Amino acid sequence: MEKRNVATCPGICNLARLTQDSAEVFAQETEGHFVKTAGRAAQVRKKVAEAKGEDREWVLIQGCENHCGEKFLAKEDIEAKAIFTVADTGIHRGIHVVYSDEDIQFVAGEIHKNMQK
Repeated sequence: MEKRNVATCPGICNLARLTQDSAEVFAQETEGHFVKTAGRAAQVRKKVAEAKGEDREWVLIQGCENHCGEKFLAKEDIEAKAIFTVADTGIHRGIHVVYSDEDIQFVAGEIHKNMQK
């Protein structure tokens, strides 16, 4: 199994939580290292710097078509080997959306399928 850092977009839309939860599940199931890019700037910078020091490829899981995850990684001089967008599954940005465990498992499964291409 390939070693990989699994990063998510730092977005704040309703898809952000689903994206983070699904990426965490994917990372756990594939022995990846989950790198959360949202939160306090100093903590995020430290975690990203630590992850950059590891010999791992980067995978980006982003929520929507705004591509804030790609922009974030570009600022950190990181190139993702693979990019998955949650909105491509048919789940789109909206207001007051609640996600179930089944939604998280569905998206994690779609990430798995995408990474095998």
